[in-house]
Amino acid sequence: VDINLLENEHIENQSDSDWDGTDDFVIEMILGDVLFNLEYYCVIENKAFGPINIQQFANMARYGIVDSNTMVWKEGMPDWVIASSISELKFVLI
Repeated sequence: VDINLLENEHIENQSDSDWDGTDDFVIEMILGDVLFNLEYYCVIENKAFGPINIQQFANMARYGIVDSNTMVWKEGMPDWVIASSISELKFVLI
């Protein structure tokens, strides 16, 4: 699944989006480049999707594609967990 295609499809289905893109700058300034290089996999519609970085996850959360209960995993984790249990993902879910 192409992240850009998924985001674009969701954006096209929303008529009242007031997001202007400035939040990406704020997130990047706070988290820095290191965190943006972390790659996660998430479960969307019962299928593993990824890898995606934190900025992509934040965009997907903004459009309602993922939320705090989305199951996520990254290399080195023993199991899938809910997104809200990962500190760097919890921050972008606010």
